[in-house]
Amino acid sequence: MKSLRTLFIRQLIATIAGVSALLTALAFYCVHMASEEHSGRSMKYLSELKTNMVDECFSSIEKSAHAIALKLESKADLEKLRVDSEYGREIEQSFISEVSKPNKSHEFAHSFYFSFDKKTAPAGVGSYVVMMDKKSNNKHFFSTMKFDLADFSDDDEPYAGWFYRTKKEGGSNWFAPRKCRNTGKIIETASYTVPLHKNGEFIGAAGIDVKLERLREILDDIEYDSAFSFLIDDNGNIIYHKDFPDGLRAEEFSYDNDLRSIKRLLTSDHIGTGKNFAYKWRGKMHRLIMSRLENDIILGISVPESEILRWQLKMMFLTVLVLVLIIAGGAAVANLIASKIITPLQAITDAASRIARGELNTPVPFKSEDEIGVLAESIRKISVELKDYIAHINEMAYTDAMTGCRNKAAYIEKVKELKRRIDEEMAEFTVFMFDVNGLKGVNDKFGHENGDQLIKDAAEIMKSVFRAEKVYRIGGDEFVVLEEKLDDEKTAGLMDEFDRQLSEFNHTSGTDDGISVSKGAASFDSKTDTSTDTVFARADKAMYRDKEHFYESHRRTR
Repeated sequence: MKSLRTLFIRQLIATIAGVSALLTALAFYCVHMASEEHSGRSMKYLSELKTNMVDECFSSIEKSAHAIALKLESKADLEKLRVDSEYGREIEQSFISEVSKPNKSHEFAHSFYFSFDKKTAPAGVGSYVVMMDKKSNNKHFFSTMKFDLADFSDDDEPYAGWFYRTKKEGGSNWFAPRKCRNTGKIIETASYTVPLHKNGEFIGAAGIDVKLERLREILDDIEYDSAFSFLIDDNGNIIYHKDFPDGLRAEEFSYDNDLRSIKRLLTSDHIGTGKNFAYKWRGKMHRLIMSRLENDIILGISVPESEILRWQLKMMFLTVLVLVLIIAGGAAVANLIASKIITPLQAITDAASRIARGELNTPVPFKSEDEIGVLAESIRKISVELKDYIAHINEMAYTDAMTGCRNKAAYIEKVKELKRRIDEEMAEFTVFMFDVNGLKGVNDKFGHENGDQLIKDAAEIMKSVFRAEKVYRIGGDEFVVLEEKLDDEKTAGLMDEFDRQLSEFNHTSGTDDGISVSKGAASFDSKTDTSTDTVFARADKAMYRDKEHFYESHRRTR
């Protein structure tokens, strides 16, 4: 017959192991779900960031190329070009002068070039202008050289391929990386070319090269160690990939299963969805997220799963390690003081069950220096880490990136809470509504960047008057502040303080017009209000009265 002590110790160890396994499974599940959500958000943010950066590069090149082409087309006199070589040189000099001017839109350009067709200018009219890789007194140096199409054949790709491909395809195009030799040395570039037309007739082509080093700086700068970016078109032709520096046409994929797996993902179900998809690359599982650039080229970002899940694996390892320590410690403690273990284990088990139900603020009451204390502390740490991580994710999800205020999602959740409090007859709140005046005029006159700054400045004043967590940006220039219920005097005082700080900002900012914000407020009245809608409607109405008053006295700012 086994002794009660032996049975108790065995049962106790089994219980400890069971509870620990339950908590470990819960921790694994929570860590896995949190890690998946975090990795999805991280990859989506990285994709959006890289898309904006590459779009800025490509967009500036495209705009510059079309502007150059338009000037060449407008300047070209076909009759004079065919007979007057001096006129052709004037156009060349005009082109060189135009592209050599300091211009922010030329930031990503390496070289500018154009050539008229042999039929348009028999004497050969064309130039290459190359931006040098050095600066002096903030002014770029340029080198120029003559480009005569007559010196090259149709298949002379390194020198004249850009011209003949543009002529053949008939439209503006990005071309895959090539080894450009026109600049006197071999340079890897990606090219954007535009055909020139006059009276419906093809007369030549112009283009701009982007040095691949600039693109690589953008695409290869990724926070993950083994991740990479690539550019590909809808047909599967690779424009840029670190493993294929010269690009790769889709018909060459047949020998590479990994490339074929990427090509199968080039559908609307996978591009621009903000989701990442698993696939195998060079024997390792990767996550791939794809977005479409403004010029319809597809940007892909591929990250090894091992790097995405690194934090998850670390937490799982620590959890397993804690489990092993708990079981070993539990056996020792059970053998020495079995009678003292039952009570704290009951408390720990109860806390663990509540944490398993999602009550992450549940305290773990037992504290000691022995193994059961280690168990309690481990559960406490897991709960704190999960709570902190979930709070971090929620903060990111509910914060407006531009202003630092709470965003529309946070606002919707707060309104739901207020509705519940109304139903429970516990609602007491005051609504302030703000709308920035004249934003469209600022955007139209000075650009959206200045409009964004106007919104940011207005938001900073609101956060100064009210606590930042009470300020919600619910639209482009619309803000709501939700306070506990204030009497009329305090409400008016806050409005006056807002006006004072707004006036002070306008006085010290030195701008011509400054910031103007329409505002209104209303408080919940339990005798007359049965929903949030009526309170918000009164605040909105007050705000629009203020706005109408503003526009009556500032009619030109609307």
